[in-house]
Formats: sequence, C-alpha cells, structure tokens
Amino acid sequence: MIRRLRRVAFMGIAKMMKKMWVAAMMAAVGSSAMAAGGYVEASAGFSHVNQECPAGGNCKNNKPAFRLIGGFYHLNPMLVAEVGYLNFGKATAALAVNTQPSPVKGSLHSSALYAGLALRLPVDEDIGLTFRVGGANVRSQLVLSTGAKSEATRTNLLLGMGAEWRIEGNLSAMAAVDLTKTSDPNGGGRGSLSMVTAGVRYAF
Repeated sequence: MIRRLRRVAFMGIAKMMKKMWVAAMMAAVGSSAMAAGGYVEASAGFSHVNQECPAGGNCKNNKPAFRLIGGFYHLNPMLVAEVGYLNFGKATAALAVNTQPSPVKGSLHSSALYAGLALRLPVDEDIGLTFRVGGANVRSQLVLSTGAKSEATRTNLLLGMGAEWRIEGNLSAMAAVDLTKTSDPNGGGRGSLSMVTAGVRYAF
C-alpha cells in the first residue's frame, strides 16, 4: 500500500511538471528576454530511491547526491540544449536470511548521463525559473555483502525544474528538483529516483 501511494505521488508530481513545462513553453513564444550565453551548474543535496524494500528488511533510501549540468547551445534566447551528470548516491538495505549467519547487506547505486532541453524563464532581472526535459541514461548497480553483483543500464525520461537568484555578476545561487527512474539490475520492477539539490550557476 505504501509503495502504491508513493508511486501515485511520483506520477502526480511528474504530470504536474509536464503541465508546467508545456505552460512555460507556451509562455516563451514571442519572448526574448533571456541572455544567450552558456552556463554551468554544480549542486548537491539528497536523493530518494522509491524501490520496494523486502519484507523484514531495513532499508535506507535517502542518500547524499550531486549533479553537474551544462547549457551550451541556444535554440533561441530561452531554449537551451543541456548535458549533465547526476549521481543519486547509494540506497542500502539489510535483510536477515536463514542460510546466512548475519544479515545480508546490499547497496543500489544509481547515476545518470543526461541530455535534453531547458526552458529558462526570467521572473525579473535577478530571478529566473528553469524547466527541463530530456533523456537520462541511468546506470544502476546492485552489490551484496555475499559478493554478488549485478547492474543494468536504461534510458529513461528525466523531468526537472529549478530556480536561480543572481548573487553578483555571472554568479547565481540555484535550487533544483529532478525526477527519473532506476534501472533494476534484477530485471524486476523499476523504482523512481528523485533528487533535490542546491548550489551555484555560473554563466559565461
């Protein structure tokens, strides 16, 4: 039941972000108020892996995370092609197994290479909003304390949104939320990945 509620919540957030992205695209038509330079973002925070925890297991799904994003080519003054790297950290679990003298521990590490489009909307000369959509090549690796390892790579949809506040010159503070899916190394159901980070953006 809890997993179902989490999945419904994730899908609701994703649908809301899609609607906001479409609305932002419509608002951008005819506007050219954003400068046409490139930028680099570096931010850190926490991720959440919404993967089913085995019955009787002790799972920790909230872990430190970081991301690096670069905007390098403007399709128009507001729509930018981006690439980036997102590290969602390691979710861990421990499960008692009858055939083992101590609980079996496992870690699921997920990271992604991202390429997509970002729509940057100015609120005023010092504050802006960003809506991004693209593909994330997600690599998930499962490692067990027994020595067993498995991994999977899959390209998933990535949705994101963020805000920036100019500090001085080309330097801005920023915060962002990014959503995608895991690649299940065991071939079962995929969980959701979310990341909330804060950091800096440097424009050039």
